[in-house]
Amino acid sequence: MDRFTLSMDRTNWKHGSQNVNYLVVPIAWQGTSIPIIWECLDKK
Repeated sequence: MDRFTLSMDRTNWKHGSQNVNYLVVPIAWQGTSIPIIWECLDKK
């Protein structure tokens, strides 16, 4: 049986003068993460 790992990551990118905050929940499998839920956040 293969093992899957559910994780959560929040990152902040600077795009020009705008901050981009991104929250993603991926499933990690065999060294690759596949996003299943994502959301852009309004906070810095």
